[in-house]
Amino acid sequence: MQLYFCFKRGVLWAYYPPEQIGFIKNDRTTVYTSDESTHKHHHCSVCGCGAYNEMRCSWGENGPDFTRPQVAVNARLFDDFDLAAIPVKRLDGRNLW
Repeated sequence: MQLYFCFKRGVLWAYYPPEQIGFIKNDRTTVYTSDESTHKHHHCSVCGCGAYNEMRCSWGENGPDFTRPQVAVNARLFDDFDLAAIPVKRLDGRNLW
């Protein structure tokens, strides 16, 4: 039996409007959502690594904005990409809402 564990585990979310994102269709992602959820969480069906989320809203300083949907992509999955060169905006989603 062969076991898989993706070395790119962990997430660093990069947020984009849906019209700026395109995906190559494959059968290796699984989606998790609930009826009440504003998110669809897509993850690798082999290793469980978070791949991307589809969100019905974007988040700002005043909370959710349902007029602007977003896609959050796990930037750690990008090949040949210098993550250290990208500015990171830290969001305290636990205490600021």
